Amino acid sequence: PPSPAKVNLDKAVKGSLALTALFGVIVALGKGGTPLASTATAFFLACLAGAQVVKGVAPALHSPLMSVTNAISGITAVGGLVCMGGGLTPQTPAQKP
Repeated sequence: PPSPAKVNLDKAVKGSLALTALFGVIVALGKGGTPLASTATAFFLACLAGAQVVKGVAPALHSPLMSVTNAISGITAVGGLVCMGGGLTPQTPAQKP
C-alpha cells in the first residue's frame, strides 16, 4: 500500500491540476480579459513548476526546505507592507496602539 505522504501528495497535485484546468477553461472562453489571462497563465506555470519541485524533494529535506520557504514568505510580506507605505514602525499617533 502507498504511504500516507504519497497519498496526500497525490491529492494535492490533483487538486492543483483541477484548479489550473478551471483557470485554463476560463482563459480559453475569453472571460475576464487580458489581466486574468496573464494572471492565470502565471498561476498555471507556477502550479506545474511547484508540483515538480515538491515531487522531487526527499523526505529528509522537507523540514529545511519548509523553513526557508517560510522565511521567504515573511520577507515578502514585510516587503509588501513597506511598498504599501505602512513601514515597519508606526509613523503617526493613529497608527500607534
